[in-house]
Amino acid sequence: MGLTWTLYRFKVRAFVGPVLRQPATLAAFVLLALVFLPGAVAMGYFLPDLPWAAAGLEEIGAMALSMLLAFNLPTALAGGLVLHPAEVDFAATTPVTVRRLALADLLFQGTIQGTGLVVAGLGAIGYTVRTGAPP
Repeated sequence: MGLTWTLYRFKVRAFVGPVLRQPATLAAFVLLALVFLPGAVAMGYFLPDLPWAAAGLEEIGAMALSMLLAFNLPTALAGGLVLHPAEVDFAATTPVTVRRLALADLLFQGTIQGTGLVVAGLGAIGYTVRTGAPP
């Protein structure tokens, strides 16, 4: 597991490295987080007041998201590994198996996509606070 952890940290540093080198880009990301995270709670809080929510269109939106997830899950198991040239060079010159590289890449993708779950969770919290219904 130690080698997989090293590969995972390498992928995170390769992804975040260009952002951290530019202070203006890092400041923009922090500003976006400060705007969107409370905005997600506010969106969930005011969701019942939206005109399309009164017409029952939230079920259609939920169905569309469920269909998107249903179509993406089977295809996600078929591949989707993102390998950058630096990773290929790193793996080609070291005793790394393809399984370790794939596991590190899947952990990295889970980390990146997990940030979207935080935003969705904050929206669900806002909705629950407003309506008292489970998210």
